[in-house]
Amino acid sequence: MRAKSLTIFLSASLLSAAALSACAPQVDVRGHVPRPAALSEIKPGHQNRDQVAELLGSPSAIGTFEDDRWYYITRQTESTAFFDPELVDQQIVMIEFDQGGFVKTISNIDRTEAQEVDFVSRVTPTHGRKFGFFEQVFGNLGLPTGRE
Repeated sequence: MRAKSLTIFLSASLLSAAALSACAPQVDVRGHVPRPAALSEIKPGHQNRDQVAELLGSPSAIGTFEDDRWYYITRQTESTAFFDPELVDQQIVMIEFDQGGFVKTISNIDRTEAQEVDFVSRVTPTHGRKFGFFEQVFGNLGLPTGRE
């Protein structure tokens, strides 16, 4: 009788541990913020775009309408189970270049200054036939496979 209760206890313990580990938050870090040592080497008026790219790597983003601003962005999020990810930390370093292509300013953009961008959810229409669910699933039944 004791072996049976021990087995039940161990099974329940393993099941509880598995359930709790599934609820542990998953941390995800994306983007690229340069090392502080590399960033400190850049002095306004001394380095050009190529030298900055060599020191820091490619930027995460470049200004859309004016390519004289480079952004190095990193975001850390946590998500638990099926919930939406929550922003934990965000760092943005902006390097602005002058007309000659040399560094003009280096600045850190605070998390509160950053603006969230909503993506457009429209879908580009395409020509051709649209297949329903069952047509997609069963559409190839009975067709030759080409392995004859």
